[in-house]
Amino acid sequence: MDIPKTLFATLVKQGRMEMHLTQEALAEKLGISAAYLGDLERHKGGPSLELFCKTMQTLNISRPFQVLCKR
Repeated sequence: MDIPKTLFATLVKQGRMEMHLTQEALAEKLGISAAYLGDLERHKGGPSLELFCKTMQTLNISRPFQVLCKR
């Protein structure tokens, strides 16, 4: 995927905080470990397209990425 890791990390952390979710709570919703989510938020990896889309949808910020996340 061509979305820079830093952009994804920023979107996830901001979205999670705006929804008042802990890393553990968001990770549970996404079906991943809190440790992996923490790594993603610290730019230590990039998500699969499936995880990217699920994350954007869960955080209600999928609109700008509709082209990537078509079902």
